[in-house]
Amino acid sequence: MVGEQNKTNKDSSTKKCPFCAEDIKADAIKCRYCQSELSDSYKPSNTNQEEENKKLGCGTILLVIIGIVILIFIFIGIQGAIEIRDSYGSSSSSSTSVNIYRITRETGFYKFYTSEDYSETIESGTKVKPANNASSLDCRTIDVEGFNSTSCAVEVINSGKTGWVLKNAIGN
Repeated sequence: MVGEQNKTNKDSSTKKCPFCAEDIKADAIKCRYCQSELSDSYKPSNTNQEEENKKLGCGTILLVIIGIVILIFIFIGIQGAIEIRDSYGSSSSSSTSVNIYRITRETGFYKFYTSEDYSETIESGTKVKPANNASSLDCRTIDVEGFNSTSCAVEVINSGKTGWVLKNAIGN
C-alpha cells in the first residue's frame, strides 16, 4: 500500500517532458534532463526561430518595397523621356510649319545632289519632308551634258534617312 501511495503522489506532482519523456515536476518550466523550456501546452519554445522568421520577413518586405520603388522610378523616367521627346518634336514642328510630301514615282535616293549613282530606291507613295527640319525643300539644279537635273534634299519620315531625290518625283 505504501508503494501505491507513492505512485499516486508521484503521478499528481509530476509530468512527462514532451521532448525526452522523462518524469519531471508538474510545475517545471525547464526540463532538468534535456534542458528544453516547457510551456503550459507542452509546446517547445521557438523564440529564437520566431525572431529569425520576423527578421527574414521584415527583410523580404523591405526588399519588395525597394524593388517597387525602383520600378516606379524607372517607369517615371521612361515617361519623362517620352514626354521630352514628344515635346521636342512638337515644339520644333509647331514653331516651323513642315510640309509633308509623297514620292509620286519610284526614284533613286542620292547621297549628294551632284551624284549620278544612287544608293537605294525610294518607292512610290513614300512620305518625305524637307531635310534638316527646313520649312521648305532645298532644291538644286545642275547641268549634266546639256540636260538640267533638279534634286531636292529630303528626309524619309519612316526611317529618318536623308538624301536627294529628283524634284519631278515629289508631289503633295
